[in-house]
Amino acid sequence: MKIVILTEAGEGIGLGHYMRTKMVYQEFLNNGIESKYYLAKAGDLYRFDHVILLDWLSKITSIKDELIDAIVIVDSYLVKIEVLNYINLICKELIIYDDYQRIQYPKNAAILNVNIYGDEINYEQIRVASGKKYTCVRPKFREERNKYSIREKLEKVLITLGGSDYRNRLPIIIDICDSLGLDIRVVAGNDSLKLKLCEKFPEMNIFGFINEDDMKNLMNSSDLAISAGGQTLHELSILGIPTIGICIDNDQEKNLSFYTRTGFIKKSIMWNDPLFSKKLENAIEHMGPKETRLKCSNIGQKLVDGKGQENIFKWILNL
Repeated sequence: MKIVILTEAGEGIGLGHYMRTKMVYQEFLNNGIESKYYLAKAGDLYRFDHVILLDWLSKITSIKDELIDAIVIVDSYLVKIEVLNYINLICKELIIYDDYQRIQYPKNAAILNVNIYGDEINYEQIRVASGKKYTCVRPKFREERNKYSIREKLEKVLITLGGSDYRNRLPIIIDICDSLGLDIRVVAGNDSLKLKLCEKFPEMNIFGFINEDDMKNLMNSSDLAISAGGQTLHELSILGIPTIGICIDNDQEKNLSFYTRTGFIKKSIMWNDPLFSKKLENAIEHMGPKETRLKCSNIGQKLVDGKGQENIFKWILNL
C-alpha cells in the first residue's frame, strides 16, 4: 500500500487542511505504511516541516509516477475537476475531503467529510465516511479531555481566528474584550500579524504561530474562547472550553451551526454582521455566569472523542 496526500496551506488559505491531513498522514506513518505528503504553499507566512513543497495544483503530471497505483487523498478548495479526473484515471483509489459539496466530484471517488456535521450531507458517491466519528483532533488535546475545570469568574479570554485575520476582526474583538476588563490572550496565527498587533496593542499577550502544547495550555487556562469556525472548534470542544463562534467564511457556517444547535456554542456571529460589536459584547456578558459556561463545557466534551484519524485509517484500509 502506498499513500499520497495532496493539500494546500498558507497565506489567504489558512492551516485547516494542513492540520487535519497531517494527523491522518501521521497515523499511516505510525502504522508503517509508505506515505508521501505534498503541500501547495501560498506565501511565506508559515514554515512547514516534513512535507514536500510542490505546486501540485498546476504541476500534477510531475508526480505521475507517485500517483500510479497509489491511494491518493486530496484536501483542497483550489483543485480543478480536471486535475481530480487526471488523478482518478491513474491512481488505485481517490479519496476527496469535502466540507459542503463544493463541486461535482468523480462518481467512483470516495468522499471523506471529517466535519462534525458531515453525516447531515447526502452524497451521490457510494463510499462515504462522514460525521463526528471521523473528526480529528491533535493528540495533546485528546489526552486532556475531561480535565478542564470551570472557574467562578469569567476573567481570561483566548482570541483565535485561525492562521490569519483576512477579515480584520482581531483588532475589533480585542478592543471589545479590553473595554470589558478581561485578561486577553491572542493567537494571531502567524508572526507577521503578531508584530502588527503588538504595535497596536503593546500591552497585550499576543502570540504568533504556536505549537500544539502551547495552544492546549492557552485554551485550558482560559475561561472563554472567541474562535473562528474551523478546526480549532473541535479542539475547544473536546477540552470543554466555553466558546463564542465567529463565522469567517461560508465553509464554516455548517460547523458553527452544529455546535450552536447542540449547545456547546451559545452564540455565533457573522464577521460582516452590521451589529458585530454589539452582538459580541452581549455574547460575552451572556457567558459570564459559571452555570452557563459549565453547561457548554459539559456538552462540548461529549461531542468529539478524538479518534477521528484512527477511524479514517481503518476506513481507508477497508476500501
